[in-house]
Amino acid sequence: MIDIHHPYWRFAERWNGRLAMVGLISLLLIKCLSMIPLALLFTSIPPGSRDLLEFGFFVAVGMTAGSLGLI
Repeated sequence: MIDIHHPYWRFAERWNGRLAMVGLISLLLIKCLSMIPLALLFTSIPPGSRDLLEFGFFVAVGMTAGSLGLI
């Protein structure tokens, strides 16, 4: 049986949580940095067309969520 009150397990749980958080933050940073070219593409779209594109995006998200039964 594992003694969960032993100092080793408290140390291991603390470091496991810290390493998991570092992994999560690094994945988020990688994802955000990979989306920079996409952001540059959207900023190059004229403002009038950008509104129409945003509307189309939200319609598509709404239809997808509706067809999946989420809304």
